Amino acid sequence: MSRIAAIRSSEYLNGVIDRGIEKFEETNRQTIRFNALFGSQAIFNSILGSLTSLASDVFLLILMFCLITLASPAISVLSILIFTSASLLLHFMQRKRAFEVGSQAREMQIQLDSEISQAVEGYRELHVGNKLQAKKIEISSLFIQLGRLNAEMSTLPNLGKYFIEI
Repeated sequence: MSRIAAIRSSEYLNGVIDRGIEKFEETNRQTIRFNALFGSQAIFNSILGSLTSLASDVFLLILMFCLITLASPAISVLSILIFTSASLLLHFMQRKRAFEVGSQAREMQIQLDSEISQAVEGYRELHVGNKLQAKKIEISSLFIQLGRLNAEMSTLPNLGKYFIEI
């Protein structure tokens, strides 16, 4: 989902830039920034990603409930102990990685916002200096890198669930 969001953000920004200087000047700068940086991420990662995760969680909870009710009480207690210990182990292992990925994503987001601001504010100079294509490639690359980090951040909370399922 994060890769799709990054590609959509990049396509949106390229489309705005390619429309020409007259149309570009008519567009609100804050609208460009929001749509390029947060709009696609919100739709693909937050909404669609959450719905997918919710659907799989509901299915698994129903399945686990049915299986535990059929099992004996001894197996139920043992499975609770195993799942609890695995959860604690994962929590401590993932905490450091989540902090590292979050810090990298924060720095990448600041850099991307800065590049977009420079492109928006210096559009005329980029257009006249024939540097528009290079700026588009640079921004697209940053979107892809940020998409990878966002993908890793969004999968970290689910790793524990998948680990326990295995």
